[in-house]
Amino acid sequence: MRYISGKYPDYCTLVACLKDKVIGMAGFHTGLLYNTDGIHIRVIALVTDSNYRGIGAGKKLMLAVEDFAEQLGAAGIVLNSGNRTEREDAHHFYLSLGYQANSTGFVKTLN
Repeated sequence: MRYISGKYPDYCTLVACLKDKVIGMAGFHTGLLYNTDGIHIRVIALVTDSNYRGIGAGKKLMLAVEDFAEQLGAAGIVLNSGNRTEREDAHHFYLSLGYQANSTGFVKTLN
């Protein structure tokens, strides 16, 4: 697992590698909670190379995000995942890690 920090310190990237080949990444940022005291982590990207799915890379990435959140003293972790049929495997994955589906997201595209 490699941690990459860029220009914006609140945004982080974790990279999973196998024999010097990048096989997955998790992108997340920290933010303040609006309705309670404390910070949270929002996972904004989780990708595993389709040739390496099922070997635990995604789980290791998410566990690393959780470790990072705990070290910061974050109150929780949130993420969004589309409600399309092709996302069902991802939803089962998040549920297996103890995440709960408890919100509906809305999007409006602006010109």
